[in-house]
Amino acid sequence: MILLGEGTFHQFHGGVATNAPEHDHPWKAFHEEYVRIRGHPFMRLTRVARFLGEFPPEASHFANLSRQAGEMLWKKYPAMIT
Repeated sequence: MILLGEGTFHQFHGGVATNAPEHDHPWKAFHEEYVRIRGHPFMRLTRVARFLGEFPPEASHFANLSRQAGEMLWKKYPAMIT
């Protein structure tokens, strides 16, 4: 289940990852921390997402921007997120 709302929306706007310059992006540090916590590299899930809550039409533009940013990361760092 994915709870729609501030928790999922807020991740895309501003902050340490969004504002980082290309040469200093913290993605590698994020992934290393994930491995320390979980004990294995991040793996994308192949199951269908189930959403809880409402998704207003006004949010679709930002959801699309978030999707595009995620796709760029998957292309840029494939070894870390296979």
